[in-house]
Amino acid sequence: MNPIIPERSAQIFTIGHSNRNLSDFLELVHEFRLEVLADVRRYPRSRRHPQFDEATLSDTLARMNVRYHHMPELGGYREPVNPLSHPALTTPMFKGYAEQMETTEYAVALGRLERRALEGRVATMCAEARPVECHRSLLADALVRDGFQVTHILAPGETKDHQFSPLARLDGRRIVYDVGVFSF
Repeated sequence: MNPIIPERSAQIFTIGHSNRNLSDFLELVHEFRLEVLADVRRYPRSRRHPQFDEATLSDTLARMNVRYHHMPELGGYREPVNPLSHPALTTPMFKGYAEQMETTEYAVALGRLERRALEGRVATMCAEARPVECHRSLLADALVRDGFQVTHILAPGETKDHQFSPLARLDGRRIVYDVGVFSF
């Protein structure tokens, strides 16, 4: 799959619902003028925060004229197939996600997300508030690789631009998380 290289620096936001109440979350959606929310949770439900279940959130966002798309192919909670892959990542869930990033299924879904971002203001959403604790940071690496500006929404009026991971390097288009790891 060929990358979508934007002619201009297109922007994609990320946001974590965390333990926010729904009104606070919706205020962030409004503040950043989001038009599309791409839910990148593999399983779009929460026992502790049912306001962020797929059906509830989709209906609520529709009333704000914000489109909701569940994109499970970009979702986290992946077990690694090869525990030796991506040795700079110490969390099995992140290793598994980095492996998922190498699949055709992932490339196709990433392309859909990137096309949506060229058409309007898109945010990827997962549960974790802090991107460094979430697979959104690895997804952001793929987006940066493809020429997108990725902005993490942290709180009202507070954002952080994503920088390509210092643990990663490019091998062609493949992102390899092995920087700083020595092998003999």
